[in-house]
Amino acid sequence: MRTCTNCGAQFPDDELICPVCGHEVQLVPDYVTIESKIQEDKKRKEDEAQRRREEQAREQAIQKRKQQIRRKIILLVVLIAAAAAAIIITAVSLHLRRQSSSFSYQYEKAQNAYEIGDYQDALSYITDALKIEANNEEGLYLEAEIYAALDRNSDAETVLEKLIAGNGNHTKAYDLLIKLYTEDKNSDAIRTLLKNCKNKDVLAKYKDYLPAAPSISPDSGTYNSIQSVTITSSADGTIYYTTDDSTPDSSSSKYTGSFSLKEGTTTVKAIVVTDKGLTSEVASQEFSIELDTPAAPKITPESGTYTHIKGKTAGSGSSSSESVSSSSGDTSDTDITHITVTVPDGYTCYYAFDQTPTKSSNKYTKPVSMRQGEHIFYAVLCSRDGKLGKVASATYVYSVVTPTATPTPTATLTQEASNTYNPVSTYNSETVSTPTPTAAATPTAAPTPDSSSSSSSSNTESGEQNGAESSEKESGKSDSESSN
Repeated sequence: MRTCTNCGAQFPDDELICPVCGHEVQLVPDYVTIESKIQEDKKRKEDEAQRRREEQAREQAIQKRKQQIRRKIILLVVLIAAAAAAIIITAVSLHLRRQSSSFSYQYEKAQNAYEIGDYQDALSYITDALKIEANNEEGLYLEAEIYAALDRNSDAETVLEKLIAGNGNHTKAYDLLIKLYTEDKNSDAIRTLLKNCKNKDVLAKYKDYLPAAPSISPDSGTYNSIQSVTITSSADGTIYYTTDDSTPDSSSSKYTGSFSLKEGTTTVKAIVVTDKGLTSEVASQEFSIELDTPAAPKITPESGTYTHIKGKTAGSGSSSSESVSSSSGDTSDTDITHITVTVPDGYTCYYAFDQTPTKSSNKYTKPVSMRQGEHIFYAVLCSRDGKLGKVASATYVYSVVTPTATPTPTATLTQEASNTYNPVSTYNSETVSTPTPTAAATPTAAPTPDSSSSSSSSNTESGEQNGAESSEKESGKSDSESSN
């Protein structure tokens, strides 16, 4: 092997040119002189220096190349890392987006917020969840719970009604909805809910929340007597009722016992409010009461003119005598100065003079004395049910007269007196006798017309005066008996 004197490279002996630096191989060795030796050393140093420079250049080039490669690698790594990070971020973002757009994710977030009492965030999450699955039962029930926690009962009830409409066996929804209805005192809604419920377990659990309507007795109908109404209920609570056809509520009349209905048409409505505050349906009965009208009573005596005559019996200065005359005819065995009304059993009679009697008028209990002068006596019967009947009346012209003594009445005058007065045997349990003139009493001298006229006038005036006094006394006595 030969060594290139220029670059020191090794190459085969048969090569004439250095394959590395291209220097020709010296075939004939030079003669070594001092100058040549110096030159050779100098050359050698220069070559070494050149070689070092080249090596340094190559080394620098290599280092530079390495740095470039390193930078490229770093850049590539950074790019790869950035790309990987972007991919990861994108993947995570997609995952989170995909997760956040899932019902389960939103529902879980809502559930966690609800449990810690963050109801507004819980409502926001469950709203997003139901946008994904609008009819999810768990989501709807949680939404109702959140609304209830926010005191938004109306919204909660709407959600629960929707949930039950889709699933009639969701017992938890029934529980919460009935609780909310009860808080709102919405008995009608509870009744409607349970009436439409087909779940036997729910109906059995809330049987006390559906009270039956009360029972009203007697049944609707037309009656001819006052009816006593009774209201009963199988539910524990308070019964309220109305009689004016209005719908009863807890402010209506409270039923404490049977009550009577007046004449006419009356609609009785009733409800029962249970101890839990629930209201039953309305029970209703209509009654038409048409009472029989009592007939007009019989009044005795009949209408007519009646005169009460007072006088003294002959031979007695202490006992008084009374007699009555009537234009009506029959006066036998009857005290016609007293008015009698026939009152059938079970009826009450009211009477009045000169006006139609009412229930506030005098009650008839015994015969009533006539009043002096012309008066109309009215009487009416009242049935047990308080129905006033037809009014009966009789007109009486009643006077009281005290006759004056006649000196010597003639037989003709005695006969006229006997025809004019028709006395009765008794009056207020007092004995009544009629003066009987004697037939032997014959006048010895006929009175002159003037004296006769004067006597007649005097007797008439005296009779009228005595009659007026007697009338006033009798009127006072009659009024006293009437008031009694």
